[in-house]
Amino acid sequence: MLQDFYKDKNINPTIQHMKNPMPSPYTLVKLFGSWENALSAAGISKQKQKETDYTKNELIYYLQKYYREFGKVPTTRDLKKNKYYPSDYPFRSHFGNFKNALIEAGLFDLRKDKNNNIFDRRPYSKDELLYILDWTIEHIGELPTNEVFNSLTFTPSTNSYIKYFGGMNNAFKIIGYSPKFIHKNKTNEQLLNDIISLSKELGRTPSADDIEKSKYCACINTYLDRFGSLYYVYDLCNLSYMMRTRYLDDKQIIQLWYDFKNKKGRIPSQEEVKYEEEHKIHSAIFYRWGNYYNFIKDIGEEINYCKYFKVYLTTKGTRCFSYSEYRITKWLEENEYMFEKEVKYKDVLLNDNTHRRFDWSIEANGQKIYVELFGLNGIEEYDLKSKIKIDDCRKNNINLIALYPNDLKRPLEEVFSFLQEDIKEVV
Repeated sequence: MLQDFYKDKNINPTIQHMKNPMPSPYTLVKLFGSWENALSAAGISKQKQKETDYTKNELIYYLQKYYREFGKVPTTRDLKKNKYYPSDYPFRSHFGNFKNALIEAGLFDLRKDKNNNIFDRRPYSKDELLYILDWTIEHIGELPTNEVFNSLTFTPSTNSYIKYFGGMNNAFKIIGYSPKFIHKNKTNEQLLNDIISLSKELGRTPSADDIEKSKYCACINTYLDRFGSLYYVYDLCNLSYMMRTRYLDDKQIIQLWYDFKNKKGRIPSQEEVKYEEEHKIHSAIFYRWGNYYNFIKDIGEEINYCKYFKVYLTTKGTRCFSYSEYRITKWLEENEYMFEKEVKYKDVLLNDNTHRRFDWSIEANGQKIYVELFGLNGIEEYDLKSKIKIDDCRKNNINLIALYPNDLKRPLEEVFSFLQEDIKEVV
């Protein structure tokens, strides 16, 4: 239709041209994102002179011409409504603001209403604003976005609604047209098409936050009421997604763990689960079961786990999940050092809300020394987390000793010689 209009009239169609039997401009803006995108999709290039191509003299000529033709000083809204005149943009570019342009054109003092501002923003009462909004919704058949509402020539700007009601959504609610109410009347097919449109706009599968912030998608609760879950919505829309473990119950998390186990061909270690990328179930296991070993026990895999990944017990019954950890813990016990394992960072660092833990907290020479064994150095993500731990301790003046696998090639007496000295410098 846009192409037919262009061929028939030999001018670019504007929003003002969109009258029956043409579709409403709102429909085209919704489909293509903007009026310019709709013209571009129809293969119609801009014919209008570029805003920056106007000279000052040309702009003054247009202002004076408008005054002679219509018998009134033009406002910015008058120019926007008239397709044969430039918009207010080049006036602001050349003169700084529209008022200065009127002054240079000799028109500013010719305004009939000296108290009326040059933007034609006449004061509306709240009742008028609500009536216009209600009438507009009735005629276009849907809640208009801010862009569409401002493009209509017969409506006040959305700024008026922001001023009096705090925003368009508040005004919608007052007249009984809340976004949720409108979306609930949509068919399932329309709701799914909205998700597909949003996906194309983002270039990816939209998240729950994307959907909530979208101008034309229903709220999350509407989709959950209709379809049960967002994952089912994604399936119906043929969109790929990564399942978020926070939305899963215990049985589903356990099933994902068994899927990972089958993929590995054996019981995965805690570190392998931690860096598993497909479903990231490690955090869910930690929050639901406290630690990986509790999870293993709960699902009845404790014996098999100990078979594949030895759980080392010291003579005092301290459980260790690696031989390196066992060596250090056993040495500390044999040398009768006072220590704790798995001390939480948030119990040591101020304003720390993470679930990180120190490997050991050792008391020596009247000091508390914290030790971390970074056993998986060389993995980019692991190294980054290690660096963050070290930096956090340095900023908070925490005595941290960082150990790496190569350190354990030396005798432990040598590695832990610092326990016999006062630590003067934090790692």
